[in-house]
Amino acid sequence: MIRFLNFINFRIHKSVKYQFYIFSSILILTLIYSFYFPIPAQDGTFVGIGSPLLNIGDRYFYITSESLDFGYGDIRGSFLYPLILKIITKFTNLFGYENTSKVWNFFVISFSSFFSLSSLLLIDRIAYRIFGNKVAFISSWLYIICPYSLFYAINGSLTMYMIFGVSFATYIITKSSIYLNKNQRGISPFNTFLSLSLPLFFLSSLRPTGAIFTIVLTTLLILNCFYFRKEKIFFEKKFQKKIVFLILLLIYLYSFFQLYFAYNYLIFSLTNFTNETGQFFGVDRDQIRARINIKNDEFLSIIKLKIYWFIWKITEFVSGISDIRDSHSGIDDIPILPFFIRIFTGVFIVFPTNLFAFIGLFANWNRIIKSGIIWIFISVIVSISPSFIGVAFTRYIFMFYPPIVIISASCIEKLFAKNKIY
Repeated sequence: MIRFLNFINFRIHKSVKYQFYIFSSILILTLIYSFYFPIPAQDGTFVGIGSPLLNIGDRYFYITSESLDFGYGDIRGSFLYPLILKIITKFTNLFGYENTSKVWNFFVISFSSFFSLSSLLLIDRIAYRIFGNKVAFISSWLYIICPYSLFYAINGSLTMYMIFGVSFATYIITKSSIYLNKNQRGISPFNTFLSLSLPLFFLSSLRPTGAIFTIVLTTLLILNCFYFRKEKIFFEKKFQKKIVFLILLLIYLYSFFQLYFAYNYLIFSLTNFTNETGQFFGVDRDQIRARINIKNDEFLSIIKLKIYWFIWKITEFVSGISDIRDSHSGIDDIPILPFFIRIFTGVFIVFPTNLFAFIGLFANWNRIIKSGIIWIFISVIVSISPSFIGVAFTRYIFMFYPPIVIISASCIEKLFAKNKIY
C-alpha cells in the first residue's frame, strides 16, 4: 500500500492544501448536519447519513429492501457498484442494520466521500504537471465550488467512483514518460500500460459508459503510441511489449464483455432516452417531435426538418449537460430547494466551466496534445455522445469531469494573466 501511495504521489500539496481542508470541513459538517436533518434531493428523496431512504440514484435498480439482487429482470447494468452495495448490506446485516439504516448510509457515503477527496488531489497533480501551479490552484477551486462535488459525495452514488477512475487514468497518462519531455522523469511505457489497466478495468465494471470510455481511450493510445509515435516508445525488455499487447487485449475483451452483459440495459436506456418526456424550455418534447416528424419524401422538406432536429438536439445537449433545462417531473409536492440549487449551479457554475473548457481546448491546444490529456478528452466526448440524440443530464458529463475542469482552469488562468488579475 505504501508503494502504491508513493507511486501516485498521493499527498496534499501546497496548491491544493487549503482547498482540501475547506472541502473536507464542509463535507464533514454536512454529514454531521445530515445525521439529524436529512437533506432534500429530487423527487422527494433525501441524501446524507440520516436519510430514511438514501438517494443513490435509481436505488431500486441497484438494490431493494427485499432483495440484494439488482436490475429489472433481464435488464441489468454493470456489476461492480451493486456488488459493493451488496457487500455493505451483508456486513451491516450481521449487526442488525438494514439498508435503510444510518449505519448502512454511513458506509455507502464513506466510499463516495473518499473518492471525492481523492479525486481532488489527483486533479491538482494532473493540472500541475500539465499547466503549472496556477492552473492546479484554479482547478481545485473549480472542483470544490461545484455543489455536485459535495452532493454526489453525500448521496453515495457511483458518480464519484467514475470521477475517481477517470482522474486516476488521466493522472497515469499525463505522468507517463510517453508524454513527458526527455528531461522529466515519468512512468515507463511498460508501467504506464500495466498501471493504466487498473482504472480502466475499474471503469468498465461500473457503467456501460465506463466501458465505452475504456474502449475509446485504449484504441486512441494504441494508435498514438504504436503507430504515430512508435519510434519514441522504448521497452527495457523484449517480452514487455508482448505483455503490454496482452494487457490491452484483455482490456478490450473485458470492456466488450461488460457491454454485452449490459446489452438489454443499453437498449432499454436508449429507448427511454430518445423518447424522454417533459419540456424543452417550456414546450413539450412530444409536441416538438410531432412537428419535426418527416411526413413526405420531398428533398427540401427532409433537409429542413433535419436542420430543425439538429438545432433542437445540439441546444438540448448543451443546455442539458449544463443543467439549464426545464424540470422533467415538476415541483409539485416536493421541496423546491433542489430545483433552485440545480438551476443556480447550472447557470453560474457548470455552464461557465463547460464554456471555458471548450475555449481552453483551442487556447492551449499544443500543450493539451503533448500531455496526452487530449485522448482522455476525446474519450469523454464519445462516452457522453448518446446524450446528443436523447436528453442530456449534467450527471452524465460530471462522471467524466476531471479533464473538463482542468482545461477550463487553463483558460481562466490565461484570462487572469492577460488582465493581470491573478
